[in-house]
Amino acid sequence: MDVLVRHYFLYVHPFCPVLDEAVFWRDYKRTGDSARRIPLLQLRAMIFSASCFVPADVAIRCGYDSLLNARDDLYTKAKALYDSGLENDPMTASRAALLLTFYCSDFDVDANSEWLRLAIREARAAQACHLQSKGLASDPDQTDFRRLWWSCLIRDRTLALGMRRPLQITGGDSYPHMLTTDDVSDEIFGSVVYTYEVKSALFELLTSLCHFATAVTELATIAFPPAGDASSCIENPCAELDKLGCARSALLLWELDWISYMEGKNSSLHPSIPLFSSLLSIHYQSARVALCNRTCFVLNEVNDYRARYRQQLQLCRSELIGAVASVAAHVRQLMVIEAVDKLPLSIAAYTTTPYILLSINSQSNVKQSQELLLLFSAVNRALSTRYHLKRVSDLTSRALWLSKLLKESSEEERSDIPRHSNLFTLSLKQYTQLLQYIDGSMSIPRDSARETEALYAAASYIPRGLRAYATPEPVGDTLTPVWLEAMGNFFFGPGNGLALSLCRSPGGEDVETPVGAKWDFNDMFRVSLRLPWELETSLSPGNV
Repeated sequence: MDVLVRHYFLYVHPFCPVLDEAVFWRDYKRTGDSARRIPLLQLRAMIFSASCFVPADVAIRCGYDSLLNARDDLYTKAKALYDSGLENDPMTASRAALLLTFYCSDFDVDANSEWLRLAIREARAAQACHLQSKGLASDPDQTDFRRLWWSCLIRDRTLALGMRRPLQITGGDSYPHMLTTDDVSDEIFGSVVYTYEVKSALFELLTSLCHFATAVTELATIAFPPAGDASSCIENPCAELDKLGCARSALLLWELDWISYMEGKNSSLHPSIPLFSSLLSIHYQSARVALCNRTCFVLNEVNDYRARYRQQLQLCRSELIGAVASVAAHVRQLMVIEAVDKLPLSIAAYTTTPYILLSINSQSNVKQSQELLLLFSAVNRALSTRYHLKRVSDLTSRALWLSKLLKESSEEERSDIPRHSNLFTLSLKQYTQLLQYIDGSMSIPRDSARETEALYAAASYIPRGLRAYATPEPVGDTLTPVWLEAMGNFFFGPGNGLALSLCRSPGGEDVETPVGAKWDFNDMFRVSLRLPWELETSLSPGNV
């Protein structure tokens, strides 16, 4: 318990300060009649959120086979306690729900957003969103509210960026007064896990994160509209490009402040400072990627390649390359300081798109891209011992398969689009198709029918006549045989139908036989299966 609680304040609390650390330690260490009760739900949520950061031997000493099993079990127990309804204090319930937003599995991909919804609801019940009407800023209760509400805001914005989901906290009254050093002075001097200097530096990083959450709001509102919202359909591309320009300006202003005052500051004091500094920078680079991707999507809808739009496309191309390279640089730094095992689950979401884009680039034998890929692969292997990442791995593989399918299609591009406007070797249209698939698949559970449906839908945009290995159109009422479709799905992934041709032998020219037609095995046939990657396998009736 001591190790878990210490790791909570080391690696969870700095960017999610839902409670006062000094107050907690006083209650935690106090014994006898003078001890004040620590809510069990809050404690359960704390040790769950810290379970991915402790050494593996701690999980074994607790009776678990692995950190993954420990994390799943601790989450189940905390969830059961919340579901029991025993905790009737909305502040405590909101804190616990917010900490449970750090859970996401291959088969329960919406858990983090659902816990955030509950945390916001409980916080509103505690009037956390109406701070300005509660009196003096030094009021301890108001400070607790601000802590909680800023934590909700941070999680809302970072989840939106990572999972490509709409914001849950919107409106003009979203932002309370910023936390000040007066609000956390007791905690800064009373921390058990950090010195005063380190705690002060981490608080400055938290303040920068709060400002980032404010700056990224406009972008998240545009890039991730609510499902079914009319705004998700681009009715006025020029107006949306102007809004994206304002969102870019807000991010640039934050970047100027960050570079001027914070980036690289106090890094030598403690390894946690470059850790959280790099995490904040990765958040920002992910916002740049989201901004560029949304701009590309709008430009594709505009379907106009005058000088103004070409310039914007070129700007997106250069910013995408810079953002992906910056993410890779920060990941490399985290490996150098041996902090990979202290990374949160969100890092997998933030690095998915850069990893895919680098993989596409590496297919052109770009040496630097291949080196960066090895870097990301090493990080993913390390994270897989602590988090459920098979779904993300499957998504990456499917996205790369789709990108290869897109590139190998022979669709002609407009001659007035310059070659250097391509994004990671894909045309603008192909790139936006790939993006739509990645963003839509981020919230699809593993091994669900929706996975295959999403991939088929993305591949279906390629004109049938231009697909090198697509299933022929059925003739009449005939359908593709089940065994044939299953073969293609098993060996080469869904969305990759096999083209079947039966050729009579001996003698004569090859004759295309409709799929579903009756076969006469008294004659000799050669079955030619048109497979991806230029592979053909010839089978005879004897060895079928």
